Amino acid sequence: MDMIRRFFKLLKWYEAEGRPFALEAPPLRKLPHELILHIASYLPPESAASLTISCHTLYSCLEMEYLQPLKKAECSVVNGFLRLLDRDLPGHLLCLHCSKFHSMSLAETHIPSRRSFQTCKPLLACWKADSESDVIAAIHSEFSSTIFRMVMKAHRQGHDTTNLINHLSYGPMNFARSGFVEQCSATVRIQDGSLLVREQRVFMIPSSKKVPLPWHGCIDICPHIQFTTMLSLYRYGIQIPHSDEIRGHKNRQGIIYCKHCYTEFRVDFKGYGRDGNAMFITRWMDIGEGRDESDLKWRSRLWYRTGTLRKTAAFRRGSICAAFEQKADSEFRFDSLLTAQDEKDLRKKSPWPWPEKVELSYDRATRYFAVRCGKFVPF
Repeated sequence: MDMIRRFFKLLKWYEAEGRPFALEAPPLRKLPHELILHIASYLPPESAASLTISCHTLYSCLEMEYLQPLKKAECSVVNGFLRLLDRDLPGHLLCLHCSKFHSMSLAETHIPSRRSFQTCKPLLACWKADSESDVIAAIHSEFSSTIFRMVMKAHRQGHDTTNLINHLSYGPMNFARSGFVEQCSATVRIQDGSLLVREQRVFMIPSSKKVPLPWHGCIDICPHIQFTTMLSLYRYGIQIPHSDEIRGHKNRQGIIYCKHCYTEFRVDFKGYGRDGNAMFITRWMDIGEGRDESDLKWRSRLWYRTGTLRKTAAFRRGSICAAFEQKADSEFRFDSLLTAQDEKDLRKKSPWPWPEKVELSYDRATRYFAVRCGKFVPF
């Protein structure tokens, strides 16, 4: 019964001597215990257990009959009981992976980059679940499904979500690669009861390079669209100008979207003179309400781990971008997200040189797809 006692203490339902407070003059106190037991017998086990901890009168009458059996109850019954408690714990999240409550005040401990500092403790079951379903690859490197559910629970209950939302965002972060610089950032917001994520990655390539692409690396847009090499962008039909064409280059492809999950993205280029040429990859994701793992938007993103079949995602092209930016997708400026400091950091040269004898060229590369109306079609 330690679990029940912890709940009482958490909810401050214990008196000094360790007994839960009774309601003032409860009508049930006037009923015979036999009648109370008879009434409770009509309830599901988890509801009867919840009724038991309503007050001291019910606790003393029903504890042996409905709380003690929770020790040996099936997981579905225990989880049902915890869900009933979850509604009255606004500062905590019920984690069904861990079968326990996580405090929202300690949300930052669930950020992937902070987990390495928890070496003195075993990994939580929800962390392992994120790793097994590869949530980081499906969304972004600092994303935690536990914090995601915390944010959405707090939102549904009308509480301030500012701090929790900040935990799901990151950057900008700068990385000096061999011969080029990369800058990444991600921001989240809640719109119409759903969590939207925007991530932007910017690559600054030396102006001396003919093709403004990094010489190595990969880009995961979503589980269904993955560019395993940088030249894969060209093979999929993305318009990539040569360095001497960037000044007058216009992105005529606009928003490209995934047919199987709620993701859309765009690829843009901008010249910075002698400092280099930048490729911008901006993507927007709608990952759902965060109630449970059966949410369609969540399942569609993790289909390759959860076994969910590829189904067509029903949304209008550009709608996720428009919902996030609060303006039409055609009005979005890809370089508007950069501050003056961000641009200054991007212009810094990498301390490591571009590898010798590595020169990218797509002149002889085979194209397998073309982009038409925001979709990839066989070339």
